[in-house]
Order: sequence, then C-alpha cells, then structure tokens
Amino acid sequence: MTDAAYDKDIDNGPDNGSDAALARAMYAAAVNMLALREHSEKELRDKLVRKFANRAALDEVISRLIAQGYLSDSRFAETAVRHYAGKGYGPGRIRMELRKRGVNPEEQEAVQNLSAEDFIARARDLAARKYGSIAEMDFKQKRRALAFLARRGFSGEQCLRALSMSEWDSGEDG
Repeated sequence: MTDAAYDKDIDNGPDNGSDAALARAMYAAAVNMLALREHSEKELRDKLVRKFANRAALDEVISRLIAQGYLSDSRFAETAVRHYAGKGYGPGRIRMELRKRGVNPEEQEAVQNLSAEDFIARARDLAARKYGSIAEMDFKQKRRALAFLARRGFSGEQCLRALSMSEWDSGEDG
C-alpha cells in the first residue's frame, strides 16, 4: 500500500478528523526514527508512546511498518550483535542487551551465528589491549583480566581460553 493509499484509507475511516492526522504524524515520525537507525518493535513503540499520547493508531502504524519491511526485530538483532561485538562485548552481554530492547529469544539467532572462536579471539584482543601481553601477565593480572572479560559478557570457558589458563593454581595469590 503506498503512502497516498494509506492516507486515503485513514481519511475514509469512521472518525476521519484528528485521528487520521495523528496516524499520519505517527507514521512519519516512525519512518524518520527508522531512517536514523534500526529499532526493535518495543523500542519504537516506547518512543512513539512517549511522543504521541494517543495509543489508538499505534498498532496500525507498527503493523504497517512491519508489513512494508521497515521494521524487523531480526534485522535489528543482527545490527545490534555486530555493534556490541565490535565494542568488545561477549555473547552473554549481547543477549542481555537484546532482551532489554524487547527482541524475542527466537530472533536472537545472530548471536549464535558468531562462533565461539570469534568471541575467544575478541576476548584475547580486549585483554591484551587493556592489560598488555597475555604471555607476560602474572597470575594476579590474569585474575583481573578474567574478571574484566566476565563483566563484558564472556563465558568462563571463553575467558579461560582467551587467557590460555588451563589451571588456576599456576601463580601466587596477591
């Protein structure tokens, strides 16, 4: 349905006064938001509710955006995974960010598409940038690096493999 046909459908509705103008304004605002960056359906709903007090046309606008392919949670998930992985976050943190933004677990496939080896390599690079050469780290530095990587959302196994730590008792406490 073209924008002109959509406007005509809204104008021919039972209450074609301010509701039609509100729906057009809401649709235009949504398209502008999506032109700037991808949004999840929940994010876009929340922004539109804050901007427009009337929720009557919201479902119609959202369903139209989905039907036209402008709004897609799976596309948003792929973009978010690339973004957060590029910033050095692990799979746990990425999943949490996607859940926070309302992406269903079924649509979080983009996280599984990145291999564990990719995350280990990212964790190794991140630790080396923050703490220096991994080969030259003492046990105390490796412990700090391990905690740092865990806070970034990497699993325990990924942290240990990134730091090449096969056993915990290889150094002194301190």
